[in-house]
Amino acid sequence: KLRPHIEKAFSDATGRELRIAGDLQLDLLPTLTLLVEDLSLANAPWGSAPDMVKIGHFSAAIDLWSALSGPAVIEDIKLENASLLLEQGPDGEANWEFAAAAEEPAEPAPPRDGGAGSLPAMIRHAQLSNVSVVYRAAGQDEQRVMIDDLTLAPGQDDNLALQGKGTVLQQPLSLDGTVGPLDELEARGAVAFNLKGRLGPLKVRLGGQTTRLDPLTGSSVAAVLTADELADLMKLARLDLPLRGPIQVDADLAQLERGANLQLKARFADID
Repeated sequence: KLRPHIEKAFSDATGRELRIAGDLQLDLLPTLTLLVEDLSLANAPWGSAPDMVKIGHFSAAIDLWSALSGPAVIEDIKLENASLLLEQGPDGEANWEFAAAAEEPAEPAPPRDGGAGSLPAMIRHAQLSNVSVVYRAAGQDEQRVMIDDLTLAPGQDDNLALQGKGTVLQQPLSLDGTVGPLDELEARGAVAFNLKGRLGPLKVRLGGQTTRLDPLTGSSVAAVLTADELADLMKLARLDLPLRGPIQVDADLAQLERGANLQLKARFADID
């Protein structure tokens, strides 16, 4: 009964047609749960495709008490078979600019009290599958990011385990690592992370910690970027340079009381 009213209210507010062809369900107790299937949002009239957004399945379950007291604890969130098309026309007009919203700009939000430094929301489990983002601009090559599968789930030692794979700019992408611990992250935004990934020929290892994310304090990050052949990276960046050989870059970033300290060490072939 509410579906046509929701579609009309959203369409009136944005100037774009919203369609919900599948299930639409909202449960308040015992967990705040939202389910939407077969949703689509129309593209700008000048766009290259009829729809800007298409979602096959979206669901979220939020602990009701946490939503009232904060931070909101999202017990589970799923996004499947979704696509987002971002476009810019020859005159610079963008399809993410909504005419109705532009006529009545929103009032700036008041600064949020950081409180004890806790995050506004915590995600305990998330899964994305078959999700794509495409960017098209006049006179430029299409850029596409594809997430085949991305999972965030409770792992060992009260950490969140992150695993994913996909494609970025026609290069295979993989990601694996941990973030946590959950109790510290939920209580005050403190987090330690250990991630590794690969984008085509580029391999990345990232580790570090912060004592508080909001605002960012006490952070330190160590990153290592390696590639077996620099020429492959040059091709990825669409550069044609006569350089060959392996490359490795080590970076250490530490936040100080005033400013930050960055140390870089690089090795290319036999050059340090």
